Amino acid sequence: GIARGMQVAQQPKAEGTVWGPRGCIAAINYPVLKDVVLPQFLDMVEGTGLLKEYRRAENKAVLTNNAEILFRSLDRPNWMRGLELSWFFIDEGRHLSTEAWNVLYGRLRQRGYRHAGWVCSTPNGYDWMWEKFHPDSPSKLADATWYGAPTFENRHLPTEYVASLEASYSGRFYEQEVLGHFVGLTEGAVFF
Repeated sequence: GIARGMQVAQQPKAEGTVWGPRGCIAAINYPVLKDVVLPQFLDMVEGTGLLKEYRRAENKAVLTNNAEILFRSLDRPNWMRGLELSWFFIDEGRHLSTEAWNVLYGRLRQRGYRHAGWVCSTPNGYDWMWEKFHPDSPSKLADATWYGAPTFENRHLPTEYVASLEASYSGRFYEQEVLGHFVGLTEGAVFF
């Protein structure tokens, strides 16, 4: 998600504007943003020459092309209203409601730029992400694309870690957490 954000942030500055594209990298709360997402971002931009400055007090990165990346918590999605964005990325969307997506989606209005929004997460039953993005959903957004990936396809994870998950998890929980499938987690029930 962060890598895609860096790509979209490289759009050339629109004519007649001061700033380049403005994006938002969002997480469920500030501890996750500070402890997980921001360190990943800083690691990814290290040595690339893309980062002009990181303004800690503003939770904002400014890139060398004058693009801005805001780092925001979604524990109160309505506080995002008023922003004008060209793109956003939500990390761990399973912990949020569709309201957070809808508010950010409505912020895709920065003039002169291509707009995009995406979310990364492990599935969590047939939730809002399944409804909006999965090809089997009758309510899928018309321009949505779904990418599913099982844990063992992540080449950056140690094989021992993946093997321990495969040994520890079973049934529908294994399908959800390791295979990345949207499933109802109630096993043995007549109705899922």
